[in-house]
Amino acid sequence: MSKARDYITDMAASGRYHFAAEEMRKALGVSADAAKLSLYRLAKRGLVASPARGFYIIVPPEYKRLGSLPADQFLPALMQWRKTRDARTLPKVS
Repeated sequence: MSKARDYITDMAASGRYHFAAEEMRKALGVSADAAKLSLYRLAKRGLVASPARGFYIIVPPEYKRLGSLPADQFLPALMQWRKTRDARTLPKVS
């Protein structure tokens, strides 16, 4: 099993079904390109989905046919992630 697949398995086992690509990259200690390729492969297998660029959700077996978790299970985390990401990248307005 790949390091990326182990990562999402461990996350799901701990009850967390969402993560940022950058978070995974740092946890695995790989380059951005390697993380991107791993996420592409996981998405192709239907193990993860990306509702927003850089944000991923783990698709449990019971939702594999749907291809995603129900939105109410990840939208709060997505909105929080976008808020913190935008706060870091947008210039401060005085």
